Amino acid sequence: MFIDPLAPVSIEPTTRCLLLRGRNDDGNLCLDMYVETLESSTALPPVFPDQHLPDTVSHLLRATRHAPLLSTTHYTLVTSGGRSVGRLTANALGTRYTVHHTSANDSPRYLSDRRDACVVRYQPNVLGRKGPRKMTVEIPAEDSSGGYKSGDGSGDTVVLCNRMPEWCSQSNAFVLDFDGRVSVPSVKNFQLVHPDEDAYVVLQFGRVADHMFTLDMRYPMSPMLALAIAASNMDRKLACS
Repeated sequence: MFIDPLAPVSIEPTTRCLLLRGRNDDGNLCLDMYVETLESSTALPPVFPDQHLPDTVSHLLRATRHAPLLSTTHYTLVTSGGRSVGRLTANALGTRYTVHHTSANDSPRYLSDRRDACVVRYQPNVLGRKGPRKMTVEIPAEDSSGGYKSGDGSGDTVVLCNRMPEWCSQSNAFVLDFDGRVSVPSVKNFQLVHPDEDAYVVLQFGRVADHMFTLDMRYPMSPMLALAIAASNMDRKLACS
C-alpha cells in the first residue's frame, strides 16, 4: 500500500500509525512513524519487545530534533528513503511552531523565505494553571487536484483546534474517548477537530507505552504534517505544560 507522505489521506478508513521515540547515532531525539498496512480493529497495538515491529507496519517518516546552543529548536523530517520533506521550527517559548516543505537542496536561509505549510499555536499555560492544554493548527486547504493549495494566505487554510476533554469525577481527571487506541494518560494526548464539526476527528495522538504512541489521521491531514504536529506537541515548552 503506497502512501504519499505529502498528500492528504482519505476520509475512510482512518490511516493508523505508530510513533516510536528514540535517539539516532548522534544522540538526537527521533520520532519514527510506522503506518499500519493492513486493516485492523480498534484494539490497542501490542507493545513489542525491544521495539521490534511486525510485518503489518512499514516505516514512512522520521522527525529528528536539533537543539543548537545559540538557536531555537528545530526538527528535520525525512522519508524512509532519506528524502527531505519538511522542517519544523519553534519560537523561544514553544508557543508557535511552523512547518515548511523542503527538498534535499533547501538551506535554512532559503527556508526563511518560504510559505508556511502549517502553523501550530499553543496557548501559554505555565504549570497547567489554566486547565487542559489548548492548541490551534492551520493547514493548507486542498486544491482541485487533490493536493494542497500554495495560495497567498487568504482563504487557503483550514483551522483546527484540539477537542477539549471532559472532567470525570470517577477518575478525578480530564478524559477523552480515543476509541481504544490510547492506554496511558498524558496531558499531551490530543484530538484535532474542526470547530464546526466536533464529531469528525482529523488527527489524534496518544501514548500507549513509555516510548510508543499512536497517531491516527483522516482527510485533510497528510502524514508529514501529522508527524510535525506530533513532534511540536511532544517538544519541551517554556510557556505551557
